[in-house]
Amino acid sequence: MTKIKNFRIQLRTREVIRTLKTCLDPWTPEHEAIVSQKIEQFFPSIQTAALYTTLTRSTAEKATSLPLSEKAIAVSVVIVGIGPLLDDLKKQLDTQENNLDSHWISAIQSESLHQSMSFAMRLLTDQAKEEECMLGTPIDIHEALLVPTLSTLLGIERIGLQLDTENPQLPSHVRLAWIEWTALPKKTTSRKSAAAPTSSRVSVAAAL
Repeated sequence: MTKIKNFRIQLRTREVIRTLKTCLDPWTPEHEAIVSQKIEQFFPSIQTAALYTTLTRSTAEKATSLPLSEKAIAVSVVIVGIGPLLDDLKKQLDTQENNLDSHWISAIQSESLHQSMSFAMRLLTDQAKEEECMLGTPIDIHEALLVPTLSTLLGIERIGLQLDTENPQLPSHVRLAWIEWTALPKKTTSRKSAAAPTSSRVSVAAAL
């Protein structure tokens, strides 16, 4: 289990703009001119945190109901968060009519969570390379049955999160995902596909 808090992320202005264009109509040059200003305004409220663990396939099948593919030899479960401050501010702004800052916050939250997940993925990718494996694409988890199980598995209270037992939904400032590990093809002189990963490699992944 790995926990990292207060890591640095860098938001991409173009991605914030792309999200905003879907909710601000019409999009004007005035909006584009203040994107950097809005990012600078709300960025101090972001409190990054990540928590992840990697399980062998056999352990994941016993402990979870994740729909693993046939090629998966292990799976990582990752949760990232950016703290509740922007969420709290957005709730206040949502009560006011025509307050555009609510849209700005939503776009900045979305990009912040994306960058936080990318940070965790870079660390996991380095681990996977050491084990001669590669990672799949993060698959977000929203299912009512999976969220409590995986949240308990990770021990999300370690990064200040807690689920409502009656309504176990993740807040909007959190992203939960799973990522499959598959073995890299073995280098051979033939054109045949690489053999299945050895048991020793799977056991190493379990220790991550």
